[in-house]
Amino acid sequence: PLWVKVVLVAGACLLALWLDAASTARWMQRAASEPAQLPSAETLQQLRDINLLALGLAPAVLVYHFFTLVRRQHLAMVRLALHDPMTQLFNRRHVQATGEALVAHLLDRPQGGPFSVVLLDVDHFKRVNDTWGHEIGDRALRHVADLISRTARTSDVVARWGGEEFLLLLADTDEAHALQLAERLRVAIAEDALVAQDQPVGLTVTIGVAQSLRAGSFAEVIRRADAALYEGKRQGRNRVVGASAVGTEAVPTDLAGV
Repeated sequence: PLWVKVVLVAGACLLALWLDAASTARWMQRAASEPAQLPSAETLQQLRDINLLALGLAPAVLVYHFFTLVRRQHLAMVRLALHDPMTQLFNRRHVQATGEALVAHLLDRPQGGPFSVVLLDVDHFKRVNDTWGHEIGDRALRHVADLISRTARTSDVVARWGGEEFLLLLADTDEAHALQLAERLRVAIAEDALVAQDQPVGLTVTIGVAQSLRAGSFAEVIRRADAALYEGKRQGRNRVVGASAVGTEAVPTDLAGV
């Protein structure tokens, strides 16, 4: 553990101090009793320099380990603030910040491409918990999270949105291409059952997809993706629905009447 290293380095500092003091005292005693057997002044200075070097290195190593500990703790706190502890995916806070940044980017660069939101919900998840218990339910969420991470592109932001809902934020992606990715996700999850107590636990998801509008907010994109998802639930679940196909492409309120 790092604290053991800190203790060892602190001990090394004290040892260096003691050795320097003991060496100085020993040479002083020899100078008083046997002046003829003393080494040259140059040799004594070299020994002194070695002691001082050791004395300087020990605190430097201690300071290095201290700042290493502080940095590790900082990174751990940042990870806790931005990630979901169960699935290790990004959390809602991070996605909202990233989505708002994408909206600002669109406003600053009108020629830039849109982004899309893929919102998915595990079908009948309460039934999984009631039938298999909450431990298997947690495993099911981690299983779905792993499948999403493996299917998504490296540029996509993958997050647990809340409960059994997951969200993907696709930069520079229109709805048509987002629908293709969403269908790959749906198929991957439906075809890869979780195994619990030597029995398969089939899982399916319903997915809503929405593309950003030029003047819309990130909350508006989420609302439209959510409306598409619930339309998919209404149609029978285990399907992908685009916002443009269910009339959720309504013009944002700030453009009403334009």
